[in-house]
Amino acid sequence: MRNPSRFFYSIIIAVFVVLDQLSKFIALKYFADSTIINPGGAFGFNFKFINAGLGPIIITLIAIGLGYSFWERPKLRFAIVFFVAGALGNLIDRIFRPGVIDFIDLKYWPSFNLADILIAAGLVWFAYLLTFGKTKQEN
Repeated sequence: MRNPSRFFYSIIIAVFVVLDQLSKFIALKYFADSTIINPGGAFGFNFKFINAGLGPIIITLIAIGLGYSFWERPKLRFAIVFFVAGALGNLIDRIFRPGVIDFIDLKYWPSFNLADILIAAGLVWFAYLLTFGKTKQEN
């Protein structure tokens, strides 16, 4: 089986971003009383540099840069896809809204959204593969 192209992964990123934005639209329309507009960082954490406006753009550019840096390692591609899709989903909120729309509230953890899940899953997967996922060819 041949390797999927960058176009394939770009489509997956686009699908995740659309799903993220759709979930936020539904949350705002039907569950507005349980949504939070988060002007701070991921999972409700408030970092001053993120509120400066350039923070989200810089973070997204770093995510894309990491993607290009590690793209030649096929095992890392889906981790990169998750991370970039989540970063873009939250960046869209920061550009077009006063903050990121968070609507998943577990009561024992700060509110979050699908983009935050994608970012966290991508980072955990990425770290795991960098630590434990080397193949004989990569050694």
